[in-house]
Amino acid sequence: MRLQIPDYIKNILDKLEQNGFESFIVGGAVRDLVMGSTPSDYDITTNASVLDIQKIFSRHFCTGIKHGTITVMEDSPPVEITTYRIDGKYMDNRRPSTVIFTDKLAEDLKRRDFTINALAYNPKIGLTDLFEGIADIKNKRIKCIGNARERFNEDALRILRAIRFAAALNFSIEETTLAEICKNKNLLNNISAERKRVELTKLLLCDNNLELLFSTGISNILIGNTKEEVIPRIKAMPKNVALRFAALLKNTADAEQILNNLKFDNKTKQRILNLINLKNTTIPTDETGIKRLLSEIGKDVFFDLMVLFGRQDVLKTTNDILLQKTPIFISDLAINGNDLKEIGINGCMTGHILSSLLDIVINNSTLNKKEILINIAKNTINDKNNSNDFNCKKM
Repeated sequence: MRLQIPDYIKNILDKLEQNGFESFIVGGAVRDLVMGSTPSDYDITTNASVLDIQKIFSRHFCTGIKHGTITVMEDSPPVEITTYRIDGKYMDNRRPSTVIFTDKLAEDLKRRDFTINALAYNPKIGLTDLFEGIADIKNKRIKCIGNARERFNEDALRILRAIRFAAALNFSIEETTLAEICKNKNLLNNISAERKRVELTKLLLCDNNLELLFSTGISNILIGNTKEEVIPRIKAMPKNVALRFAALLKNTADAEQILNNLKFDNKTKQRILNLINLKNTTIPTDETGIKRLLSEIGKDVFFDLMVLFGRQDVLKTTNDILLQKTPIFISDLAINGNDLKEIGINGCMTGHILSSLLDIVINNSTLNKKEILINIAKNTINDKNNSNDFNCKKM
């Protein structure tokens, strides 16, 4: 089997060979090439040591010397090159306590997770498939290398990765591998929140086999007792992180705890929580109501909310409103804070008056003229002063 690889990868392989070493593209890149997809990146494995790699490639930086990895740049995107290695015992379900370097490709390949990720390729040597990875690709099957229980105890994140690969590739999970996922799912509690978040996010952006997240019980570990019934809602969403998590999670309190546990960044977390909090919002269909809601929650959240509700009719009306360029936000008003300051309105009064003017203009956009709004502002202040009920603290 001959695979098409970029010239810069060929050049790296050739350079290693010219210096007396063997090397192979390995892992997901080979899997993708076999399946006819274009890899997002390439990893190379070699019998060259870290010191050898550093001598051969002048442009490099150290990304994992302890584990035998150097990242090189040969007038190309960064490429990780790793020395063949044997992993020692795993003490924490995450990483090996020791690493032993070897000169045998087979030893390096058998430490990997799944058969489809243990393929190696060199243009001159061809494809190396020691664990029937090609057969599993043909049969659309995720299968651990060797003993599945050992693989999951070595790195418990593989439990979630198996589900993610099944979803991304639309593969099934081999029977023994699936059974060990169910038995060992609690090992995920030993994995960092960041690593789990990355895999779960990738998984939720897929459309196939999402039921595995629930049928294996992994959903109970990561997100509580959310039911499989949410799958149609998730799949109905565009492949957008905020929308898919908003479709997955139920109420704001639970969602906030889950998102905190998964160490989401504040911006993404707030976007998801905003959508969940607005799930009970009554969606207006009239122009004035749409403009008010747009003004209240902002354009981005509004559009996400309409997608979440599946309200294409409201989206169409909203797009028509936006094309008309009618005032919706305070920034659309014909006056601003400086204009109000000139007539003696400042401090906390400014925001209150501008909000009142926007409310008026949303009802009647023809009033959005500077002179008219100035007069309304003056009259508002006079009315408040005369009634002695203008209190900034209340506003």
